[in-house]
Amino acid sequence: MKVINRNHSAILLSSLAGLTMPAAAQTSALLEEVVITAQKREQSMQDVGVAVTAFSGKQLEALGFKDSTDISLMTPGVHVSGALGGQLQTFTIRGVAQSDFIEIAESPNAVYIDDAYVGFMSGARFAMFDLDRVEVLKGPQGTLFGRNATGGLVHYLSQRPTSETEGYIDLTYGSYDQLRVEAALGGALSDGVRGRIAVYSNQYDGVKENDFRGRDDEGNDDSQAFRGQLEFDLGESTTLLLKADIGRSEVSTSPYYSVTTYTETDSSGTIIDTIEQPAGTPDFFGGVTEDPERRSVTQDFSKDDLNTYDSDAFTAILTMDLGKGTTLTSVTDYREYEKETYFDNEGQSYSMLNFFSQAENEQLSQEIRLNGSTDGMRWTSGLYYLDYETNVDTGTFVDEFNVLGLPATWMQNTPDLETTSLSIFGQLEMDLSEQLTFIAGARVIDEEKDYSHSVTWYDYNGNNNSPG
Repeated sequence: MKVINRNHSAILLSSLAGLTMPAAAQTSALLEEVVITAQKREQSMQDVGVAVTAFSGKQLEALGFKDSTDISLMTPGVHVSGALGGQLQTFTIRGVAQSDFIEIAESPNAVYIDDAYVGFMSGARFAMFDLDRVEVLKGPQGTLFGRNATGGLVHYLSQRPTSETEGYIDLTYGSYDQLRVEAALGGALSDGVRGRIAVYSNQYDGVKENDFRGRDDEGNDDSQAFRGQLEFDLGESTTLLLKADIGRSEVSTSPYYSVTTYTETDSSGTIIDTIEQPAGTPDFFGGVTEDPERRSVTQDFSKDDLNTYDSDAFTAILTMDLGKGTTLTSVTDYREYEKETYFDNEGQSYSMLNFFSQAENEQLSQEIRLNGSTDGMRWTSGLYYLDYETNVDTGTFVDEFNVLGLPATWMQNTPDLETTSLSIFGQLEMDLSEQLTFIAGARVIDEEKDYSHSVTWYDYNGNNNSPG
């Protein structure tokens, strides 16, 4: 339960004061009022009783945000943590984070896309394009958003189809032969039918020159995404939105390197300082460390399309006005994610011990909720179902031609997790006066998890050397 003060005051977005931007066009975009759905109904941000940072589509464009995690740059109390040399990135909100890199672990900070929960941790990072707004809710949001919203959540909402024909195209050409394309087109297709398509593509060559003979440069991108929407008027009070999101990405091995250091000790042998060797100093195997001045590396474990990420999502949102201030909303969502990533464990120029992570995620969710209002009172109630399955293969392998002559081996962990969750929730708001609102809510969750885990150890010839 909580009581909020509804005295209105201007929000000046003071955290933006240090930016240097074209004043006329950009200032109005940065300071515009944003209508949000942080409590699963449309409200002005100043009327919401939770801590929210929201960005409209125009603000995202003015700030130059292109990646889903960019919002942390301008959101107090939010930053991005990661693992595997940056290949896995998740949100940390008010110090609440997920430090485990295994994909069966869900983040305590939920990610939603168009009212649909994204349980796969790698699904939190994607290209932002053709968005209406992004909402960041801080603090526990378990009543309305349920499981895994302990620290808060980030909600991305796409531009919806409109009756007016509209569109845009944004082209960028840059260094390293970068070609970035973002475009959208939408409008009325017939009476009562509207559509919108949006596409995204970003390609550029490796930004770090690899001095290891015959190996690819590092830091490239080859990503494409598509979003298609159809919205139907089913009578005067009902609309149905059908949406498909498809994304593909191929990137190089992670930019992860060891830094050659030496220690300085006093006469008793106590370490008093640890000093990094200058760029270009040979590492343990005789290779040369990264040179930031030249943007160069020396890495034999380097391939420009080694890591892949694929996602497919299909969402149906039915909205029905039942009259007397009551609205029924149904959100049906199905999505699949696949990823395959590799990582050089020791970060030396010559690869020996490497890490791999292959994961497949499939989830189906269904939410049905009722929103209503009377004089001085607003309420939300609903049912939520989630079926979530993740299959992971992860482990380490020793290269056959490693510089120390170690025997080539392959150790594989295979954790699999299936989660079935059913919940009922409700929230009530009552105006006690013109300045005070009383809010109470509850959620009951029944959840079942089915978990299995196996460990296998192979030699290079494929023989299973697992104990027992």
